[in-house]
Amino acid sequence: VDGKPVIARTRMRMHLVAEPLTDGNLRVSVEHVGFRDVDEDDSGLYDKVRDHAYIHGVARRAPISYPENAMGMGVSGRVLVALRLAPDGSVVEAIPRESALYNVKGREKLLSRAAALFEQNATQAIRRWKFDVRVPAGAYPTPEDLTGLIVVQYFMEDSATPKPGLWMHETRSRERALPWLDPALAGNLPDIADVGEGGHFGAAPGRFRLLGGTDGVVL
Repeated sequence: VDGKPVIARTRMRMHLVAEPLTDGNLRVSVEHVGFRDVDEDDSGLYDKVRDHAYIHGVARRAPISYPENAMGMGVSGRVLVALRLAPDGSVVEAIPRESALYNVKGREKLLSRAAALFEQNATQAIRRWKFDVRVPAGAYPTPEDLTGLIVVQYFMEDSATPKPGLWMHETRSRERALPWLDPALAGNLPDIADVGEGGHFGAAPGRFRLLGGTDGVVL
């Protein structure tokens, strides 16, 4: 607070990555540590628009359907798409920030292909979306002000929607860098599990942070 540390309580999320080694063991490292933000609601979703935000939601959506060339795989999953918007609400850049597949195991090549199809389908569709961006006269929004996150879900018709509180096997990709954002700001963004249906807009630094960095630390 005002540049000085204070005693505070908040929720912390730690994301771990397990990589198989040649001897059959796993190498586990810290991918990301994040804290509950002041704008996050009690359900853990970032779906509220901040009062000072330039982005006020989606103005026009292009339809998104399950990609036909992935139907034979019978895979369900989701994609977190990161966006950089123009002041007129159009999409300047769209990058698949992270993707996940549900309750599926198999060869890495097959799973990677399924994830790539979902990512391509989601980003192509969202590039055609239009957002409600309101920039007051005299304001100059920064790239972080015009950053957004949208999550796209893909389910086969006969697959069950994941339910909170139940164990679920999930194959998740690594988070990709966002070229228009400083890595420190990108590290404050919520991950694929924490973005609600309303999306998340803006990349302002969180109020809570660790004293030292942990990304990449091997456990």
